[in-house]
Amino acid sequence: MLANAIYEGTERAIDEAVQVLFDGLRHPQMKQRLAAATYFLRHTEAGRRRGGGRGGASPDELAEGRALTLKWLDEPEPN
Repeated sequence: MLANAIYEGTERAIDEAVQVLFDGLRHPQMKQRLAAATYFLRHTEAGRRRGGGRGGASPDELAEGRALTLKWLDEPEPN
């Protein structure tokens, strides 16, 4: 019974924290919106999957067979 109460309390706190981040995405100040968006992109699975993590795809994701394209910066684009 105590474990259930702790679990429920933790879940409510997480819900509140997520709501604060969603509210931050709609904040009137751009700095607050950017901070909330940055957090979502870096710290959620969906954000990292879309390349929002610090280094984009993780090495584990690249090892799973994702295509990797390298481009030399000094070469002209093919026509």
